[in-house]
Amino acid sequence: MRHTIYRVTLGLALFIGGSYAQAFEPVRPVEIAVHSAPGGGSDLFARAIAEMMQKENILTRPMLVSNKSGGSGAVAMAYLAGKKGETHTIGLFTTAVIVGSITQKEAQYTIQDLTPVVHLVLEPSVAAVRADAPFRTMKDFVDAAKQKPGQLKQAGGVVTSVDNMFRLLIQKATGAQWAYINLPSGSERVANLLGGHMDLMLDLHI
Repeated sequence: MRHTIYRVTLGLALFIGGSYAQAFEPVRPVEIAVHSAPGGGSDLFARAIAEMMQKENILTRPMLVSNKSGGSGAVAMAYLAGKKGETHTIGLFTTAVIVGSITQKEAQYTIQDLTPVVHLVLEPSVAAVRADAPFRTMKDFVDAAKQKPGQLKQAGGVVTSVDNMFRLLIQKATGAQWAYINLPSGSERVANLLGGHMDLMLDLHI
């Protein structure tokens, strides 16, 4: 929920905890802190970066991934913020974590406490309905939502997720209104959509 929301994207970005990043030659291993547990999407992506850096001889020192999961990214953000001035520690965060930290009153640290280095990935999401649904395009769904304000339901994650940002932007642009139901996992969203309890879902993992 930064970047271009109308394209419905998930952003992965690298941050450092202190001053602006400059080109440098590492003198020891570089740590990449990620907010997901081992095997999570951000973890796998960070490890792919580390492997590529070593394979292509881009850095003279290895990059080591450290998992700082918990608190919907708050643990990793606090860890990185505590590394202010440390040039050999960077963090990798998804858009949802960045926005979530801003919107949560209890968040100890936000993106304002970090320094963006690079925006790495844009991944298109998929808007999906049941095969027998009357909607064949997003316009069909929006038109139906206008006719029945608040009655259609979209399955999604937390309110700061990309899928809810997508909903709010489309609603603002079109005047249509439909409900947003927070379901924790992708499997629950798919099950509810296929079961007819939800009318739409937007996800990267369909």
